[in-house]
Amino acid sequence: MSEAYVRVAVRIRPLLPRELLQQHRVCVRVGPGSAQLQLGSNRLFSFDHVFGPAASQDEVYVSCVQQLVESVVDGYNATVFCYGQTGSGKTYTLGGRNPDEDGGIIARVVQDLFLLVENKSDNAMTFTVRASYLELYKDELRDLLELPTIHKELHIREDERRNTVVVGAKEVAVASAEELFSVIEMGNALRHTASTGINQHSSRSHAILTLQATLSYHNKKSSSLTSVRSSKLCLVDLAGSQCATKTGKNGIRLKESCHINTDLLALGNVIRCLSDPRRNRPNSCGGLYIPFRDSKLTRLLRESLGGTAHTLMVACVSPSHSFTVKTLRVLQFAAKARHIRNCPGPIALQTEIKSESIARHTNDVGLVEQEYELRTLREQLKKRKKEVELKKIAVKGNIVRESSLLDVSEPDKVKVQEERSEYRLLAREAAVSVPKRFAEISGSSLWCSSITRRGTRFTTYYSDIWEQHRQRDTRGLTSCLR
Repeated sequence: MSEAYVRVAVRIRPLLPRELLQQHRVCVRVGPGSAQLQLGSNRLFSFDHVFGPAASQDEVYVSCVQQLVESVVDGYNATVFCYGQTGSGKTYTLGGRNPDEDGGIIARVVQDLFLLVENKSDNAMTFTVRASYLELYKDELRDLLELPTIHKELHIREDERRNTVVVGAKEVAVASAEELFSVIEMGNALRHTASTGINQHSSRSHAILTLQATLSYHNKKSSSLTSVRSSKLCLVDLAGSQCATKTGKNGIRLKESCHINTDLLALGNVIRCLSDPRRNRPNSCGGLYIPFRDSKLTRLLRESLGGTAHTLMVACVSPSHSFTVKTLRVLQFAAKARHIRNCPGPIALQTEIKSESIARHTNDVGLVEQEYELRTLREQLKKRKKEVELKKIAVKGNIVRESSLLDVSEPDKVKVQEERSEYRLLAREAAVSVPKRFAEISGSSLWCSSITRRGTRFTTYYSDIWEQHRQRDTRGLTSCLR
């Protein structure tokens, strides 16, 4: 695969009516017939494309986006993402509205994509287009093609070819440009937007529209063989960098600004690492760590930055002197992105459907394997049931031994045990003390035969009671040890 640098286009929006009323000065100027612009009086930047305030939407599209759409139909992946400060014209440039003069990049991409698909489709080759639309709002992925009442988790994963995929995202098959426009409009209606101090329709989330074109090539020699190739075009509208003093100092606007700035900071770190000269040296790029996993946004853009896609970055800036610092940061960011090298290559054709005989044989083999697995699982289940029944019987035997205690409540158990222990102590004391007492009496002058007989009976009685309680305690201890 050949290497290609990330291309960067800079678009300068015109001054807004309120800025004209407030007499803002222009701080950015474009050189005539060149791809350079001047910021202030001493800063000069060069890019692949530079569009001044008078540039039309069609001029921007034809100059740098149209060739990406053609490459997608030819089997290449491509990405277009807009970056800049809030209120600099990113959403207007990317667009998504009606395909007229004010329609942006998305409107023209949709039209050209279906025109190219129709021209290349024939009896042996057919194209299908599928669309997905996601937004990253406060570090949470949301599906813009699902109703807001449907809450589902979306996960970013890598497939067997190490391509980034979003598990759970809804894909809609579209057959015409009109259908795709309706899908995009539905997604735009669900996207988070709000009014801030800078922009009345400020995007509060990052939006990612993915158009996947699948080519199906039917083999002329064997009608049952079909080769498939899938390529995609990602159109990314990044939320603008936020300034809390102008967008909102508290509440939900502040939380949104924090998440947006965090994502853009992670993106800036990735671009700085990818544009590092040490990475671009031969045999030295393998050891440089790229922090793609610091943010969901950078994970989604992994194929576009240093990956296998043709990538175009559109940096939108404001010409007002009050945003000179912000404009300088955006231009420095865009200048670094120009040094990122991608390795785009055509997606290889893959055979999807086998011949009928092979497919039938494969199905039969799979059916036999499933039946054998089912029998094995049934046998294991029977063994497991027997083990569970034996355990239940053993447990039940232990429960029967202790049933006399289980039928009594806890307070009653304690009371009975206390009474039994007290009774045992009294019997033991009597069995020991009575013989001693009668022995003392037998040595005195008051001794008589009747008292002797009565003392002997009491001694025997209490000794028997103590012996019975001692044996009962011994049996209880033995059963517990078992």
